[in-house]
Amino acid sequence: MNACAAVGAAVAAGVEPGIAVEALASFKGVKRRMELIADQGGIRVYSDFAHHPTAIRLTLEGLRRNVGNARILVALEPRSNTMRSGAHADELGPALTAADRVWLRTGGGIDWDPSVVLSSLEGSARVVSNSDDLLEQMLDAVRPGDHVVFMSNGGFDAVPVRFCEALGSEG
Repeated sequence: MNACAAVGAAVAAGVEPGIAVEALASFKGVKRRMELIADQGGIRVYSDFAHHPTAIRLTLEGLRRNVGNARILVALEPRSNTMRSGAHADELGPALTAADRVWLRTGGGIDWDPSVVLSSLEGSARVVSNSDDLLEQMLDAVRPGDHVVFMSNGGFDAVPVRFCEALGSEG
């Protein structure tokens, strides 16, 4: 959708359609939008700037289309004001259905019950209150062939980096 919008905006600004499409073909993407941060031991690890259930759903559905039956493991840190307040709580569980396993790190300031929100995932989701437990549980669960996605609009207590470092030391 963003690619179509970019070409449309360029054409509206006077750029020839062929030139707009050619320029788009060389676009490398942006940081933290399904950015591949590691490919170690057959495990691909991504960082995604997740901040809204619609974006989470579209991201995971796109990954599912690309990886087929491979497992998708997701760690989510709801940091935005709307996510912490529960404004989108009803949409969050359904947004995560393309994932095989989900960990939600609660931290502080969440105004809703994560276990209720994630109940639609039928036991494939875990609520974790601290980053060390999250990291330990994910490292115990991951195996070659998995796609691991860290979704947060913040630093996530450096869990993605720590996860990748731990993968590197396991070999």
